[in-house]
Amino acid sequence: MKHVIQFSGGLASAEVARIIIDMYGKEHVILMFHDTRVEHPSNAKFKTDVCNFLGVEYVEISYSLDLWDLIVKQRALPSLWIPFCTRILKQEQGLKFLKTLKDKYILYNGFGVHEGRRTSGSIKECSKRGIVVKSPLQEYNISDLEVMRIIRDEWKIEIPPMYNQGFPHNNCIICYKSGVSHFRRVWQYYPEEFEKAIWAEKKVSQITQKNHTTFKRKRKNKNTGLQETILVSLPEFVNEWKEQPFIKPKPYKPHMDIWEQRDLFSEEIYV
Repeated sequence: MKHVIQFSGGLASAEVARIIIDMYGKEHVILMFHDTRVEHPSNAKFKTDVCNFLGVEYVEISYSLDLWDLIVKQRALPSLWIPFCTRILKQEQGLKFLKTLKDKYILYNGFGVHEGRRTSGSIKECSKRGIVVKSPLQEYNISDLEVMRIIRDEWKIEIPPMYNQGFPHNNCIICYKSGVSHFRRVWQYYPEEFEKAIWAEKKVSQITQKNHTTFKRKRKNKNTGLQETILVSLPEFVNEWKEQPFIKPKPYKPHMDIWEQRDLFSEEIYV
């Protein structure tokens, strides 16, 4: 029996790898990683540090295109409702690898204790393919804050900078499944990556000859008084953000699951 970890290179999947290796031995565990080529540079160092600590190596199975080339190929922008980025860059690559395994296997993800909806969806989709999938952090009720403490204080591994900047993960810098607040943080901390997202909006609009934007907004029509949906481009958001204070991430505090509170960034701290 093989135990395959969906190893994103973030904190959660790192702790899941540790749990499963302790239970079954590293000779029976596979860390499966998919490079989207739009991840934070610190991801590579963190993966190396984790693998050195655990005494294992990860297996990389990646798509031939990066996110930006994929957007052009698909002639569309991904979103929470059309996440073709996750499907093509990660899920399909993982399925290809799993089909090559001769031994029976169990698949593990790093979904947190507050991500019950994602877990249910994963179980549903995997069951269609006859795949057994488990979420150890939920099963053993290990909070995101505890995962962070373990890796920082017990493993003595440096926490990647995106977590300290208020992002809930250390994967793709631009995440089309996240909200406006995520993009605002990217604009503040990673302007070069944000410019690529602006380029993608313009490129897809040019290819399709239709206006394509990342976000929509509802407003009341002044003439009819009815609610209407309008497209809002990233440059329009930038014009708004320039007039607002800089967002500072929440400080690290004991007994507070900061990742869960950051999920929607509903309570920002300004300076």
